[in-house]
Amino acid sequence: MKLFSLFRKERSPRAANRPERPQPSEQRGSVVKEIVWLSLRDTLARARVPADWVGFELLPAAGRGGPRQLHVRLVLLQWDGRLVHSLTELERGFVRRMRLLDATSAQWVRDVSWRLAISLHKLPGRSEGSSAKGSEIAAPGVRPAKTIDRDALLDPGRERHSVLRDGHSDFSPTQPLL
Repeated sequence: MKLFSLFRKERSPRAANRPERPQPSEQRGSVVKEIVWLSLRDTLARARVPADWVGFELLPAAGRGGPRQLHVRLVLLQWDGRLVHSLTELERGFVRRMRLLDATSAQWVRDVSWRLAISLHKLPGRSEGSSAKGSEIAAPGVRPAKTIDRDALLDPGRERHSVLRDGHSDFSPTQPLL
């Protein structure tokens, strides 16, 4: 063996100090982070949301021996009522954008969730968000339903017009089919 070692070149000290290449799993991790970051940045830009309002975390997802999957957690860093009402649409746009950037993202992303990372003193008070009580709030364009007297519905022996008939002149009771 010593005979062959005489013909080999000695390694230069520069080669020994050269940084090692990252492992393929490390390279894939940095690519995944970049894809998630670009997807989130593009989605927020399209929705005209400042980029510093939403961040992300990548968490390993427990799997059953299959390929390693990740859980993407989007972190809400800034409170805005308009943003809160459109979180599901932002999430859909984010996933759509991620699939455009990497067609294999469905294989390594298990699911997406949200986390609220706002301190309690920054959240709006009860009276700030709306002028009506919580029970009176209805979706835009939808009339709130009438309050129904539960006792009248539960006691069939009561001699009283049905609460559902009030205000409906064209109401006629249904007849059983025999």
